[in-house]
Amino acid sequence: MNLYLMNNLPSSSSFIFIIVFLLQTACVSQKSSASISDLPQPYLAQPNEGVIYNAVLRYKDFNASGLLVMKRVAASTYHVALISKFGPSLMEFKLYEDSVSWIKTFDQLNKKSVKNLIEKDFRLLLLTELDHPEKVKAIKKNDTEKTFMLRGVMKSRVTLEAETQHVVSTENRQLFNPVKTKVHFQYDQQEIPAAISLEHTHVNMGLDLKLLKVKHAEK
Repeated sequence: MNLYLMNNLPSSSSFIFIIVFLLQTACVSQKSSASISDLPQPYLAQPNEGVIYNAVLRYKDFNASGLLVMKRVAASTYHVALISKFGPSLMEFKLYEDSVSWIKTFDQLNKKSVKNLIEKDFRLLLLTELDHPEKVKAIKKNDTEKTFMLRGVMKSRVTLEAETQHVVSTENRQLFNPVKTKVHFQYDQQEIPAAISLEHTHVNMGLDLKLLKVKHAEK
């Protein structure tokens, strides 16, 4: 072998790095591109005055149930209230594009860490990242499902049913993600989810919703 070539061969570690880099580049090139136009709007973006779900909230040994009222006030602005079936508000907050305003919560949930988790949960549940995704990438597509990575206020993964464009699941995908939140959506002959379930890893906290009513705007 030519002496010059022998002296200029990359070291084994450098060679391995180059191979890994080329493989990663090849994998990335196989991912289909996507744009915001490929995504549906949040389900509350449809013309209505909000939705009401029967709700069961669980956190460790604490359980609460009531009517969860959710309304999209404007793009990236949502009003959420858990109301007792007897009338009083039990938990209430407003979500904005990059902040939250708490109005009321349970004493058992009145901790910064828990409130931060609830905020992130509802961003996934309400699909607020579909309002203004800063970056979208299609990472998987087949005959039944399409999966997108969104990077807005938080990084999330959204899976759509290919035929209906309904969101069937979403989850947070932060780089450092000790608590993963996953939300599942089920539909019944309409665009608003008939049932929603939210669960976590490593935290005993969840939320189950059953659609009760869509409040249509009066003509």
